[in-house]
Amino acid sequence: VGLGRNCTVFNVVSRWAYENVLEYKQQGLTLAGWRKAVYERCASVNGDFPTPMLENEVKCIAKSIGNWVWTRFTPQSKSAWHAAQNARRKTHGARKKIITEL
Repeated sequence: VGLGRNCTVFNVVSRWAYENVLEYKQQGLTLAGWRKAVYERCASVNGDFPTPMLENEVKCIAKSIGNWVWTRFTPQSKSAWHAAQNARRKTHGARKKIITEL
């Protein structure tokens, strides 16, 4: 049960963090402010479980997500990620077309 909650909070909040970190940076938020926002999101997701995790577990997840995303996600990395995704889609589409033609 514990692993499921941990992974769910991590996956849901990390996705949210990647989608929102640049907006927070543009607003002039500090790392401490960002980590607080990530913690609040983690606590909210955790609160949806019938038996939520302990607060210290939520804090560890929030700190991990907050630090990682803040230090590694930039407008350049976002552009690179989108370019890689587009390349994967094109490759997948070409393979699907070849298989269909066979």
